[in-house]
Amino acid sequence: MNFKPLIKKIANRAIDSHKYDFGKILLVGGNLTMPGAIILSALGALRSGAGVIHIATRKGHLPLLLANDPSFIIHEIETEHDLDVLYKKESFDAIGIGPGLGRDKWASLLYQKTISARVPLVMDADALFFMGQKIEYSVITPHWGEACRLTNVEKEAETTREEMVELLHHFSDVVLLKGHQTIISEKNKMQYVNQTGCPVLSCAGSGDVLTGVITSFLGQGLSLFEASSLASYLHGLAGDEIKSREGVVGASAKDIAFEIRRLINNIR
Repeated sequence: MNFKPLIKKIANRAIDSHKYDFGKILLVGGNLTMPGAIILSALGALRSGAGVIHIATRKGHLPLLLANDPSFIIHEIETEHDLDVLYKKESFDAIGIGPGLGRDKWASLLYQKTISARVPLVMDADALFFMGQKIEYSVITPHWGEACRLTNVEKEAETTREEMVELLHHFSDVVLLKGHQTIISEKNKMQYVNQTGCPVLSCAGSGDVLTGVITSFLGQGLSLFEASSLASYLHGLAGDEIKSREGVVGASAKDIAFEIRRLINNIR
């Protein structure tokens, strides 16, 4: 798959452009003990070019989020009313939900409200825990364990990754099955098997960064399949670049986010 045209679409910006030309997105997550996940997702979105980044998270996380970047717009959500006010007041080009979401009543509330939004959705991490039906105009991004739980397949079962992708299509028309050679599939249309990536990606928060990048690319006008495929390619390539300079040990998810920005601005 030739990604240069998509990268040019992201990187080439008109002289008179403004922030809303590059997407107004919302990231949903960061339960009480997991603010880091939504921070990493927001950094992934920021470093891949999102114009305006809103974050719906738990009360009390605002100082930590703004310490990572003061441009983030924070919505502290504690009640259903808080969430209703947010969705009535703001509209978004894309939403990513799941990083640090948790599985409690608060998480369930955010999930149920968010899946009703009529915008492209990225469903990751704990958002997958609540899925029981197909979500239109979404991409789901499970790793193998999450995929098994979602499809009721035993982890030890002799199920191929291709068979798993078909099962996952019952929940979304676009599937990103994480792992070595991540598969991105659009039902009955296209499939891309990613060839970039290395053990640098095997660090906490790496998937959260990927969620932010996919959401960012959706906000910038790419399709679900394009955004997921390009994000997977750059995410893996960032890991490869870090490995070539510094080795595989000790890299952080934040390193991956910053490397993605360098790649977007230098691949021509």
